Amino acid sequence: MITLMLTNTVPVARPAARRAPRLRRLLAGAAGMALALTGALPLAAAPAPAAAAPQVVHAKAKFAPASYAVTGPIGKRYRKLGGANGRLGAPIGPQRCHKPTGVCSQRFKRGAIIHDRDAIKKVVHAFGKPQRAAYLAVARAYVGYREPRVRGSKWNEWIGNDRAWCGFFNAWVSRASLNGNRYPKADHYTKQIAVMRQRGTMLKKPQRGAFMFIDRVGNGKPAHGGLIVRVKKNGDVVTIDGNAPHPKSNTRKGRRYVVQRSQDTSQAVMYWRPPGW
Repeated sequence: MITLMLTNTVPVARPAARRAPRLRRLLAGAAGMALALTGALPLAAAPAPAAAAPQVVHAKAKFAPASYAVTGPIGKRYRKLGGANGRLGAPIGPQRCHKPTGVCSQRFKRGAIIHDRDAIKKVVHAFGKPQRAAYLAVARAYVGYREPRVRGSKWNEWIGNDRAWCGFFNAWVSRASLNGNRYPKADHYTKQIAVMRQRGTMLKKPQRGAFMFIDRVGNGKPAHGGLIVRVKKNGDVVTIDGNAPHPKSNTRKGRRYVVQRSQDTSQAVMYWRPPGW
C-alpha cells in the first residue's frame, strides 16, 4: 500500500541580496523614461546629417556687369529704341548731368542719349562710339537754333564776348556732352586752333566724327569749323556748324544759325580729331 504524503508547499523567499539589483534596474529605467517624456532628458539624438559637399568657385568665373537705371525722358527714348536688345545696347554708366549747362546724358555700348530742356530738340540719340555719340547728340539738339541778335548767341553769352561763335559752340557742346576739354575753350578762335595743333590728330582726309576747318577769306588759314557727321561717296561732307548762315540763304549777312548741311571740301584747310576720340 502506497501512502501519499501531502504537504503544504510554501514558496521559498529569495534572499534580499538577489532581488535588489534587478529592482534598482527597473526603477532606473522607469525614471529615465519619465524624464524623457517630460523633456527633462532628451531622447536618443537623431544621427547628424552628412556634411554638404564644399562649393567650388573657379578663379576665372565671370560675373554679370552692374545694371544701371535708365529713367525719365532718356529712359522713354531708350525703351522706344528697343532697350538693351536694341541698337544702343546696355547702358555702360549711370545717367549724369552737366550742371553748368543743364544737359543730362547717358552712354550705352553703341551710342548715347541726351536730354536738354533748353534745346530745339529736347531728347536726341546718336549711335557710335559712346563719347562721340554724346557729342553728336548734343550738337544735333541745337540744329535750327537762331541767334536772337547778331553775335548775341547763347554761346557768346557763355564765353563773354561778341566774336564769331562757331568755336564757342563746339567748346560748349564738348562740356555739355561730358567730353570736357576735348574741344578746347578759349575767347578767340585763333587760340582754339593753336591748342588743337598741339594735341589731337591732324588728318589728311575728312573722317566721320572729326572736325573740318575751312578758309573763308582766301589766306589759307582756318576761319570756320564744324563737326563732320557723314562723308559721302562723292567726297562731300555733311557737317553741323554753329554761326552759319541759313542753309537756304545765299548771303552771309543777317543772324546766324546752328545748321546741318552738305558741303564740298574745296575750302577745307584742316581736318582734326580730338584726343581720345
